[in-house]
Amino acid sequence: MSNSLDDRLKRLRKEYEELPDETSPERIWEHVQSPKRKRRRYSYIGWVSGTAAAAVIGGILFLSQPAMFPEQEQSERGPSDQQEAAEQEQAPDEITPFADEGEDTDEQTPPEQEESTRALEKEITFSLEGSEQTETFVLLEEAGFPFTTYIPQYFQIETDSTEAGEAILVYAAFVEGQELQEDPAWTFILNPASGEDDTTLEDVAADIQDRQEEEGYTLDTTEDQENLQSSDYQAIYRNEEGETEVVEIFEQDGTFIEWHKHPQGEMAEGIGARESVIYDEWQWK
Repeated sequence: MSNSLDDRLKRLRKEYEELPDETSPERIWEHVQSPKRKRRRYSYIGWVSGTAAAAVIGGILFLSQPAMFPEQEQSERGPSDQQEAAEQEQAPDEITPFADEGEDTDEQTPPEQEESTRALEKEITFSLEGSEQTETFVLLEEAGFPFTTYIPQYFQIETDSTEAGEAILVYAAFVEGQELQEDPAWTFILNPASGEDDTTLEDVAADIQDRQEEEGYTLDTTEDQENLQSSDYQAIYRNEEGETEVVEIFEQDGTFIEWHKHPQGEMAEGIGARESVIYDEWQWK
């Protein structure tokens, strides 16, 4: 028990002892109005009033706190708290339903042309003047061209961009170190109409004929496509000097490769014999 409470009890005991034996309303009232009684009452009232005032002030301070709206609450959060709250709010939206079986949800992109796994060289037997001959052939595979085949090992190639399209020029040589002729023996051209919609084999053949006529060649004969065993189209062109040029077309899925065979004089027979390997070893990528 505190000292202040002991003091109060002592004062109350003393005041009780000082009360008269006989009381009357007037004496009680005079006692109530005495200064000593007033001091005790005001002291008690001050204590109660102080306690009540403190409670009122505390309540006012509590109620005076401004209400925090969701926007303010979010602004007072730290960056990590905001990110975590955003992830929790967005989590339900990020759930995607399972795709149906067999449905490919990945974006499809056209596959690039893969390099061939064919051997870089191989021994191939062909017919030359009625007899079988075996020679080494090397793989013909150039970037940007959708086919591969084999050519004699001493033939030389180069690529070029021509008005007719991207081209592979093949120069003939039967033995190592043989001097190459000025003109290529074979030319393979990727026709620029390849991949265009509604382009037909006949359209490409007509384009070739226009180009050949510009170079002074006229159409001599056109092979019946039903009788061709190796290519899809063949035409023979001749110029005023009597030189011939055979043009064949290989076609697959709207891609057209022109094969131009140029006259080679005394080398023509040996080159013609080796052309059978081109047909037999032709593969699309």
